[in-house]
Amino acid sequence: MARLLHAENVFSGRAAPGGGDSAVISFPGGQIQAPGRRQGELKFAVRPESLRVLPDGTDASNAVRAQLVRVDYRGSHWHLEFDANVRIVVYLRPDTAGGGLEAARHYVVQFPPEAIHVLED
Repeated sequence: MARLLHAENVFSGRAAPGGGDSAVISFPGGQIQAPGRRQGELKFAVRPESLRVLPDGTDASNAVRAQLVRVDYRGSHWHLEFDANVRIVVYLRPDTAGGGLEAARHYVVQFPPEAIHVLED
């Protein structure tokens, strides 16, 4: 399963009940909300192309503040690596402003709830 989800973004965390049919997952990068009722230790994955990069200071739900440590253009996409006490990889389409992002600066990385996949053992 992790291979299908681009294993670059597989995280360990602890889930606690959230509001309604959701869970709050705490992981080294911060806290995010995921669909589905879950509790206890778990692993979750997010495809790099599903993550969003927003300017630092943006008040966004399901997001963590992270420092951009690497920007590479790979022909088909921008490959971005962030440090938020955990490595987060983001892929951006070539027609986006990925090349305008600056390494060593902070940004907000948003995890859309529908893109969070809890991995079952």
